Amino acid sequence: MFLSPIARFALFSVNLCLYVSSFLLIISLSITSVVAQKKLSNLLYLKGQTRLDSLEYYYVVSYEDSDSVALFNELNLVNRFASDNNDPMLGIFTDYLKVRYYGQGKQRNRKNLELFINNLQKRLAKQSPSLIKDHLKADLDHTLGILLYHLHQKAEKVIGLYLSADLFYRKIGYENIIFPDNRLTHLGLYYYDEVADFTTALSYMKEAEKFVSKNPVDKYRIAHYKAHANCLVGLGKYESAIKYNQLAIAQVRLQRDSLKIGTLSGNIGEIIMSTSANPIEAEPYFLKELGYRLKYKPQGTDDIAKVYGNLCQVAGIKRDKEEMSSYFQKAITTLNDFVKTTNDTVDKHNILMSIYKNRMIADTLLGDYQSAYRHERIYYEELMAAHRQDLQELTSEVSIKFDAEKNKLGAELANQQVKNTRYWVVVISLLLLLT
Repeated sequence: MFLSPIARFALFSVNLCLYVSSFLLIISLSITSVVAQKKLSNLLYLKGQTRLDSLEYYYVVSYEDSDSVALFNELNLVNRFASDNNDPMLGIFTDYLKVRYYGQGKQRNRKNLELFINNLQKRLAKQSPSLIKDHLKADLDHTLGILLYHLHQKAEKVIGLYLSADLFYRKIGYENIIFPDNRLTHLGLYYYDEVADFTTALSYMKEAEKFVSKNPVDKYRIAHYKAHANCLVGLGKYESAIKYNQLAIAQVRLQRDSLKIGTLSGNIGEIIMSTSANPIEAEPYFLKELGYRLKYKPQGTDDIAKVYGNLCQVAGIKRDKEEMSSYFQKAITTLNDFVKTTNDTVDKHNILMSIYKNRMIADTLLGDYQSAYRHERIYYEELMAAHRQDLQELTSEVSIKFDAEKNKLGAELANQQVKNTRYWVVVISLLLLLT
């Protein structure tokens, strides 16, 4: 194809710009990598707990702004350093840091994470007694507690792990460990979620709040203020709860945390709708939540369906029947799409309960008691379905535990029978010798 001199010059200019841009990008990445490795090298030659705290701080803060794959590979370099210098404690600690990457990011693999942590604990148990060993044991206990809490498993074990770590942290002083607010917040969340002991939960939140302003990690500060707000709602302190949700929103700095603005706005909307003398004031918060969810996580249609359900009730408060019906239909359609797309029915009944409860309230406010009664019946049907599902899960869990215990008992009985057989063989052999 014939190109004019001007066109050839333009094409050459574009290619030159692309080449220069690529070259500069490679140089920039190389410089960044060299700087990072130099910083890492400096940290590795620190001593004792200072070195471990500095490494954890470096990786947690770096994870907020860097590629998880690059950081994960960097940890392999630390492992090699530990091996070359015959430093098993550093090797165990480096693998402890890897737990963060197995729990999230591109290396996410929670399935085998409990076994991975248990193996780390076994390796740690073989090390000589020291304060560093006790500190790492507390960190591993706390981390395993977080994992089991998020997997909704072994609630009684979770609190044991949390309190074991808490005992050590108090012995050396929370002010002497890194991210103390994060650890105390997790402990408070357990009492909030699993025990519904809001007073105890809030006491941990207040203790955590002393440290939260010094935490450089955005998501930790956001998580604390959000959890703090939930505890206040549980105690009926609604104005303070709104304030703490707003504090959480103020911590959002990165675009990837933008969805949390929507979630927190929705939390404020629910507080206003449930407790305010003018519940219509909740509407802008729900609309803000909807906007953020549609923009930053449109595939999260289960949560979007819940927002439509809340807007359905607001429309009922406004006495707008057409808008109410529209939001209700959007809620049901969106949730059905979620179930069809994901085959995830775990939270389906709970979300439907929320939607039908909102519709029931809206119908009542509009004076349509027949429709309210019909949706109330469906609400209770979903409630029963949710209870049946919970019961099935509980029965399955108990059955698995029973089978495990039965197999264990069978093995013990078989072992005992072998011992008894050996005993009688010895006795009979002796008798035969004597006769």
